[in-house]
Amino acid sequence: MRKIYQKNNKLIKCFLYKNTYEIPTNIKKLTLYTINKNFFLNSIIQSCTCLELIAKQKAFLIRSKRSSAFKKIKKGLPIGAKITLRKNKLNLFLLNLI
Repeated sequence: MRKIYQKNNKLIKCFLYKNTYEIPTNIKKLTLYTINKNFFLNSIIQSCTCLELIAKQKAFLIRSKRSSAFKKIKKGLPIGAKITLRKNKLNLFLLNLI
């Protein structure tokens, strides 16, 4: 990661790092979440496909653990999507992001 930042001095100026050793290097896991306010299946599928296009990995649905009458949620209803990136896929995602 330090090599990437050294090549791109703009990023060092953007994050206001004074030294290259301030750059985070030990990123082991990255999780991406989307949680929708409206709990319709169409909007959840759209957010799920957006996450899959960004991360290039299959997303899985987050389901509600409890029911709530105030939020009109039933137990087990899908409310969002999640992707966990590790090792090579994490590095590829960060390279594409930068």
